[in-house]
Amino acid sequence: FFKQKTAYEIVDCDWSSDVCSSNLARCVVAEAEIALVSRDLGYQAKQLDTARATLEARGDRLNAAHARHLEIRRLVLIGRLDEAERALAKLDPAPFPPAQRAAHDLVVAGVALRRLKTKTASAALAHGAQAARASGVPALVAEIETAALALKAPAARLIVSGAEIG
Repeated sequence: FFKQKTAYEIVDCDWSSDVCSSNLARCVVAEAEIALVSRDLGYQAKQLDTARATLEARGDRLNAAHARHLEIRRLVLIGRLDEAERALAKLDPAPFPPAQRAAHDLVVAGVALRRLKTKTASAALAHGAQAARASGVPALVAEIETAALALKAPAARLIVSGAEIG
């Protein structure tokens, strides 16, 4: 059994050096992503926010945007949709590479679905599918296709007198 090292223990530097702070910030973002996909929602959001701000200050817009997406996805998962929507409104996905645009569209669709805005979700998934195909990442294409299929599937059936209607 061994203790897992955190980003602070792995990187032997501090936030004051440009190179070290950028590397440390990227480690924090990677750690937050692992926590998010593991559904460990108790990770330190403040550390991720500090990392995002550091990346923005250093001109690393893409990694800063990735950190923002992680923040938004966490907000969605814990049910803070108003905050998630406000944070999404601050992001302009136009300069993102295709994979990141597709990820952005997945987040937009996730918020829209929770708001029961199916047309918005469908449009986001259609846009995301184009970006995912352009990215050449098969897993991303599959994730968006799966979400789109789930959105198109019937949510309920109407049965009257033992017969399905519609």
